[in-house]
Amino acid sequence: MRTKKKVTPETGLKKAARDLLALYRIWTFPVLQGLGAYPGIGDRLGIWEKGSCPHCGGQVPQPMALEFKRPKGYLSEPQKEFKRQWEVRGGLYVPIWKIEDLAAALGIKTLGVL
Repeated sequence: MRTKKKVTPETGLKKAARDLLALYRIWTFPVLQGLGAYPGIGDRLGIWEKGSCPHCGGQVPQPMALEFKRPKGYLSEPQKEFKRQWEVRGGLYVPIWKIEDLAAALGIKTLGVL
């Protein structure tokens, strides 16, 4: 008989974020941490359509990095440096303690029944 795996707050948050991103058709993928991984890289990377181009009216893609944190977690020094480097180059870096953090960063006003 299999026992259920314990769901940590971070795991539940990752699932809720994945569902929210899928609902809004925002493409992301998980980053596998391990030997050779860039120090401080986010847990998920992706691209979202930031808005309309003022010149051609097409969608403007913006790279995004999502970092999931436990309720009392904080960004490590390598994560702070990655965030700084990512944002300097025009990327969106979102540390997420609760699903509302992600919604706010993406400009989603209400989560409704999520």
